[in-house]
Amino acid sequence: MRRQTQAARLSRIRFFGRKKVRVAGLLISLLALWGGQIRHPVKAQTTYVGAGVISTGLTISGTQIQTVTSGGVASATTVNSGGSQIVSSGGVASATTVNSGGNQKISGGIAIATTVTSGGQIITSGGFASATTFNSGGVQAISSGGIASVTTIKNGSLQIVSSGGVASVTTVNSGGRQSISSRGIASATTVNSGGSQLVSSGGVASVTTVNSGGSQFISSGGVASVTTVNSGGVFSLISGGSAIDVTMNAGAAVSATIGSNLRAYAAGTNEAGSFIISGVLASNIVLNSGAALIVSSGGVASVTTVISGGVQVITFGGVASVTTVNSGGSQLVSSGGIASVTTVNSGGSQLISSGGIASVTTVNSGGSQIVSSGGIASATTVNSGAVLNLLGSGSAVEVYVSSGATMRGVYIIGSGLRFANISGVN
Repeated sequence: MRRQTQAARLSRIRFFGRKKVRVAGLLISLLALWGGQIRHPVKAQTTYVGAGVISTGLTISGTQIQTVTSGGVASATTVNSGGSQIVSSGGVASATTVNSGGNQKISGGIAIATTVTSGGQIITSGGFASATTFNSGGVQAISSGGIASVTTIKNGSLQIVSSGGVASVTTVNSGGRQSISSRGIASATTVNSGGSQLVSSGGVASVTTVNSGGSQFISSGGVASVTTVNSGGVFSLISGGSAIDVTMNAGAAVSATIGSNLRAYAAGTNEAGSFIISGVLASNIVLNSGAALIVSSGGVASVTTVISGGVQVITFGGVASVTTVNSGGSQLVSSGGIASVTTVNSGGSQLISSGGIASVTTVNSGGSQIVSSGGIASATTVNSGAVLNLLGSGSAVEVYVSSGATMRGVYIIGSGLRFANISGVN
């Protein structure tokens, strides 16, 4: 009986053993049929380049990491998607290429002549990167004592300088951007056509050159020192931003808004001499092509020159005094705004919209004053070849008209001329 029991047990063990093997085999077959694979966690593979070691031409991708430590040198490394190169204190990386999805971190080490395309470069903890070129979509982040020198940013790439980082001798080309904030410092930056520099809260930009088509934006809490804006370049001052020693060369454009509660400040020189923008006051401003000065409530603009493509806008509560509008320039006086002692030369225009007031305007040959419905022009002098145009219920009082001037908005009663809503015609 006992022998039968043991035999039965052995038979069951053999049976279930065969069954388990069959089931396991079936599962493997199904996985193969479905294209499945049994995966195990993949650990990052780290290659160390230490003292006295020179690594040349290594390609890193996936979860691979190359760490260059003190005394080690890595040359011509290629970092692809998912890969990382870490250059720590005392390590040197030369001629590294960082492609999309890859990154290079310089933490106390040195990286020279890196090319980044849609990848990232992080410089921190005393790291130093020199002669880096960023192509499409790359990002360079400089912080915590990191330094980047002689960097080229273009084609959608971005340089971020913050938290104690320093960028020196950066060139920002078309599609490139440089952002400085939170104790970041950028020095000797050149912004070319299509490039931009943004200096925001806590950031400092020093010795910046903005060329034609380039832009510098100074926002609240940002500071710019020794900026040169060449013809076609744009200097944009946003409320709370500050700029000192600004040189606006002929053809340079400034964009700013003045008025109560606006703490923007800028001072420097332009083609007309010294200028200042300080909270509620803008004095001796030249508005070239692409430039705009908005005079809002409580703001006063004094001695402004508006040139082709430039515009001065006076909104509710704002006042503009002694403005010259030249060919292609325009002055817009909107509701509640006041313009006083404006001269409109050939090709220039002054538009007074509903609720706006223009006083003591002189319109010279080729210039025009347009008074739209609800607007008021007072003591206008219209010289020979100039145009005064009344629209709808626009009004003009004490108008002085020279021979050869054009008055639009007239009608005839009987044998005499009458001007619609014009009084005091001489």
